[in-house]
Amino acid sequence: MGNFHALGTTAAVGILVPVSLKRLDSVLPPGSPWIYASTVAATLLLTLGAMVLPAWRATRGRPAEAALAVE
Repeated sequence: MGNFHALGTTAAVGILVPVSLKRLDSVLPPGSPWIYASTVAATLLLTLGAMVLPAWRATRGRPAEAALAVE
């Protein structure tokens, strides 16, 4: 998952740096670095929740029952 965060950060930098240079004459946008950290943490939690919870639910039964289940 680290590669996707790097890709998202790179995409965001491509937009934020030119805007910050034009409006603020600074490479970094205003605001705390905690905003970035909390956004990454929230994204990580949502992604893990979206992957782990369905996988856990699908594998909590017996394998033979899951293989024979018809939906």
